[in-house]
Amino acid sequence: MNPYSYDVQALERQARAVRRHIIRLNANSPAGGHTGADLSQVELLTALYFRELNVSPEQIADPERDIYIQSKGHAVGCYYCVLAEAGFFPVEWLATYQHANSHLPGHPVRQKTPASS
Repeated sequence: MNPYSYDVQALERQARAVRRHIIRLNANSPAGGHTGADLSQVELLTALYFRELNVSPEQIADPERDIYIQSKGHAVGCYYCVLAEAGFFPVEWLATYQHANSHLPGHPVRQKTPASS
């Protein structure tokens, strides 16, 4: 069996859903967003969170889980959209991106954003 075999079409569907979220997220953000940076990360984060990383909402506190470190700050919108699609928090939270008292500020805050370590 090929260890690299996986359902490419399923990942493509997830990536399309993430792109739709990104467009809405940035269009509704009071501070705007970085749509280009967000869209540039879609395939990478989709493959990581839906195929490769050993992390899920059920194991968020597990010390043996994988930890993703994002240095591309202007692509935080994509990160949030992938986390929402993966079930780490309700998709409805995306409508609050960069709003006052949101769980989704312009940069992830460990105490506010689930899955941000």
